[in-house]
Amino acid sequence: MNDNPMERLTEQTLERIRSLNGNLDIRVERGESSTTIDLPPGLRADFRVRILVHGDGEPYLEAIPTQGDPEAAFWSWEFEETDFDSTAERDRAFLEALRLMLTAPCRIQMKVGFVLVLFWCEIRERGDWYQIDDGIGYLKWTLRRRPPEITGKLAQFVSPALAVR
Repeated sequence: MNDNPMERLTEQTLERIRSLNGNLDIRVERGESSTTIDLPPGLRADFRVRILVHGDGEPYLEAIPTQGDPEAAFWSWEFEETDFDSTAERDRAFLEALRLMLTAPCRIQMKVGFVLVLFWCEIRERGDWYQIDDGIGYLKWTLRRRPPEITGKLAQFVSPALAVR
């Protein structure tokens, strides 16, 4: 068993992805303080998934828009250890969220308000959409990166499943 938390979770993540779809063109960039795993976008997807594993093993999921600015402020989900009873529970929750995002149609909802820009992630199961995260909000005037340009107050960014259940 690997004692390095970043390497341990990186290997578990890669094993999970390959067990779901061994044909995905995965790009892995290993650094001293983090590992980045980029997954390819699905056919006609509005976003692709990036996984970041910090040096302490803390995982982070983010969606990267496939059109427009790839550095735009967009949806992300950090699995902070303080939100879980243990590292093992955090890692299980992260790997399950990743499984859901890869095996079901997925969409990122974006809502623009007067003060906040909100994002949340939903998956489609049995014909209905279900939110799988707590969502993330940005104060408009504190954003270093701009969110994607949308028409109106609500936008949906979709991605097909990348793997079969």
